[in-house]
Amino acid sequence: MTAAALELDLVGRVAERLRAKIERAALPTVETALQLGEKTPPKIPAAVVYLAADDASDNVAPAAGAFQRVTAVLAVVHVIAARNTPRSAGGPAVDPLAQLTGRTRAVLNGWRPDESPRQDAIALRRGRLLEIADGRAIWQDEYTVSWRAASVQDD
Repeated sequence: MTAAALELDLVGRVAERLRAKIERAALPTVETALQLGEKTPPKIPAAVVYLAADDASDNVAPAAGAFQRVTAVLAVVHVIAARNTPRSAGGPAVDPLAQLTGRTRAVLNGWRPDESPRQDAIALRRGRLLEIADGRAIWQDEYTVSWRAASVQDD
């Protein structure tokens, strides 16, 4: 895999890793945002992976082609069943949500999707509660991963 293809393939590689490393009983559904669209995951608990953003540094060697770092922000959204409502947030959703996010963090944090020396390991950036409603609790973790972008000079 080339560094140029990594950005587009990153979501699929993260989803594959979650499917391979977390037992199906604990996480029956792993989808990517393009597959899931606007519908609710068919089985919960579920994880939905998508590329939230990316950013490239300034080119520090324009005379030599391009020498830039690209940093991608990946989101992993966890969806669990929860009877909580916004008024009673906490309670029954906390333990299963903590277990699921703990499993995905253990599988992703520090992992290198590509063993290239140009690429850093995935690092947890932050997590946040998105919603508790309609019998579901939704938590999003964000991860960053950086690599040196390929240049025409690399060919």
